[in-house]
This record gives sequence, C-alpha cells and structure tokens, in this order.
Amino acid sequence: MMPHRMYCTSFIVFTFCMTTSGRKHNFEFTAIGEKDYQYCPSALEVENTKTEEFLDIEYLDGLCKNVVSVARMKVSGNFHGVAEALFNKLPRLEDFQGNDMENLTDITIGTWNLKSLDFSRNNLEKVTIEFMDELMNLNLSHNLLTDDSIMMTSMRPPLSLKMRVLDLSYNKLTKLDTLYPFWNLKKFILNDNQITSIKPGILQRYPNLVTLNLARNKILNLPNGMFTGLIHLVNLDLSYNQLTNANIKIINSLRSLEFLDMIGNDITVFDYDDLDHHLEILRINEYHTYIHGKRVNIKNKENKIITTTTEISSSMFTYLK
Repeated sequence: MMPHRMYCTSFIVFTFCMTTSGRKHNFEFTAIGEKDYQYCPSALEVENTKTEEFLDIEYLDGLCKNVVSVARMKVSGNFHGVAEALFNKLPRLEDFQGNDMENLTDITIGTWNLKSLDFSRNNLEKVTIEFMDELMNLNLSHNLLTDDSIMMTSMRPPLSLKMRVLDLSYNKLTKLDTLYPFWNLKKFILNDNQITSIKPGILQRYPNLVTLNLARNKILNLPNGMFTGLIHLVNLDLSYNQLTNANIKIINSLRSLEFLDMIGNDITVFDYDDLDHHLEILRINEYHTYIHGKRVNIKNKENKIITTTTEISSSMFTYLK
C-alpha cells in the first residue's frame, strides 16, 4: 500500500464560486504542496490524501509562511474536521470553500471573522457550531445531517445574530424542532429532506423570513397556525410533498405572499374563488396555475423543469378563459 502524502505539484485553478447568497466570485485558487511556495497565497487550495487528521493552523503553517494572510480557502481530501480555533487565528479569512471534503464529522467553530461559510457537498454526519454575530450565510446542503446531529449555540441572543441565509437542503431532516432560532434569517432552504410535519409555532423562531423552501419533502398536511408570525414571507415553495389539501385559510393568512408553489402534491380540488389573496404566481397543479389572478397554461419550450415559481416568464404561458 502506498503511504499517504501531500502531492507537491502546484497549479493555478480559475474558479467561479457561488456563495449561499447567490453572488458570484472569480477567485484564483492556488493548489499548494509542501515545497511549492514560501509564502501563502491569499486564495489557497489545500489538497490532502490523509485521513483522521484535523485541518488546523499548525498544518497550514507547514505548507507555507504567513498563513494569516489567507483570505479564502478551498479544501479537498479526507480531513477529519476543522480545528476550533482555525478561523480565529486567520483574521483575513472570509470564505471557506470546503465543498470537496470527503469526511468532516466533528466541527466546532467560533465564527469571529467569517461572513459566509460553505460546508456543502460533504459527508457531514455531525455539526457543532458556536455562532458569533458576524456570520450571514451558512451552507450545509448535500450532507448526511439528521435532526439530532446539528448542534448550534451562540454567545449572543438570537435577536443580535446577523444570519440571513441558511441552507440545509439535501440532508436527512425530519423536523425543525431542534434547529437554532435565527431571528434575522431571510432565506431558509430546506428542500429535499424527509420532513413530514411542522408543528405550529416552530417557524415563529424565524419571524423575518422572506423565502421558505420546503420542496420535495414528505409533508402530509398544513395545520392551522403553521405559518403564524411570518408576516414578511414572500416566496413559499411546498411543491412535491404529500399534501392533499391546499388549505386556503393558511394561504389567505400570509398577506405578504407573492409566489406560492404547491405543484407535485396530491391536490385535486381547488376553488380559486375562495382565495382572498393577490398572488403574483400560484401553482396548485397542472390545471390550476394562476398569474396575477388569471388561470394560465404553462408551456416550457426548452423542456426545462420549472423548479420554482420565480422561473416562470411571460413567454412560457398563455391565458385561459
């Protein structure tokens, strides 16, 4: 068996990076080996073939000098986790691109400096994060997280936290009861989990939500009070669940709602006349799609799957009488 080691070749990688807020960056990540560079580049790509090893400041110090100047980092390989104090000792670090890690099962981070943290597309089975008030975007999508494996705490009260976007899509969540309350959260992405129900009152932990994505879960019904307190909610995606009733009473209660998608459920009966709401776009099923209050027929000329109501453009529909 060949011993595990760090490969000592280096190359420049031009990468377009998408943050959880949807903003694109064009970084020049430099893949670095032990003998490649004397001083660390500002955008560092760490390639590793070792297992059961934590990524810490000592490890980075062994790669290049002046590691405190690193502002962005992309990691691939079999690191066991990230040392707790890593970010506190890298004062310039703003963007941690950990989306190629194969194993990351134990992480505790005091996020003093980070605005955005991306641990998507790993094999995360456990996440423990202590939040500071500066982190705005957290992406934990495409992992193996369950209800009891996400432990979030904070040294500050929920009202002072600046978290705006939280992405937990493509995990194994079945409920929201154990998640931390982020009072200033604007966008909550929970699609492609295994959520069956949401207790009334739970979503009041996120009173400033503008977008809530619950598509492709296993939600069976919408109990009264489920969305109580979400007075700012504009976009709601409940598509491809197991709903049999649209619960018009709940829709009417969401006065700021503009986009609602419920297509892909088992809703066969819907009376638009009972709706006391002026939605921009409403999708109930293939026979009941409304734009500005008028029923339309959606034609997608490109044969592209329409995943959200906001993807519908005027060229894709015709009004029905």
